[in-house]
Amino acid sequence: MRRDAVARGQITEEGVQQARAEQDAYETGYNLAQLREHAGLTQTEVAERMDVTQPRVSALERGQLDQLTVATVRAYVAALGGGMRIVVSVDDATVDLGLPSSAA
Repeated sequence: MRRDAVARGQITEEGVQQARAEQDAYETGYNLAQLREHAGLTQTEVAERMDVTQPRVSALERGQLDQLTVATVRAYVAALGGGMRIVVSVDDATVDLGLPSSAA
């Protein structure tokens, strides 16, 4: 179906990739908000703990991830009282980077 739409010029592969990236960003933001709500915190409380503004936390939770870095996610998770792991997969190899909590 998608291949046919691309062939007819109704959509482009670039457009499909952009839509997928936007959906992934939205889901990431939604998941961050769910974690915050599970922790019983408001955006303002998380912002204060991260030393950022509430609108910055709101932007992250809406999927506006243009400035999302490992350090930002680590600070967000730490503000919730949680920890973070980074797992990297390449082909059939998977490595847990095991970064210390204070690493950026």
